[in-house]
Amino acid sequence: MVLFNEYSTDFEANLVKSMLQEAGIECALTGEYAKYSFLNEPVKLFVHKADLERAREVVATAPAPDDDLDQQAIETATEKPGRNIGNIILLIVAVIVAIATIYYIFSWQFHF
Repeated sequence: MVLFNEYSTDFEANLVKSMLQEAGIECALTGEYAKYSFLNEPVKLFVHKADLERAREVVATAPAPDDDLDQQAIETATEKPGRNIGNIILLIVAVIVAIATIYYIFSWQFHF
C-alpha cells in the first residue's frame, strides 16, 4: 500500500475513506486516534498502488458540499481544540462561583 494523502482530522480522512470504499477501492487509515495523545500527527490514508490513480479520480470528481448544514458540520468537526478555551474558562468560573456560594451558605449556619 502507498500513501494517498494526509489529513489534519480523522473526520476528513474517514469521509474520503468512505468515498473510496463506495467506489470499491480498498484503503486503510493510520493515526486516527493521534488527537487523543500529545502527538499532533496527521491521519494518513493508504491505498493499493494499483488503485492510486483511480482513487485520485474518485476524490477529484466528488461533489462539493452544497448544503449549508454539510459545510457547518465539516467546519465544526475540523475545529481546533483551542477554539473551545472560552467555554472551558466559563465552566471553571461557574464551578468557582458555585463552590464560593456553597461555602458562604454553610458559613452562615455557624454564625447563629
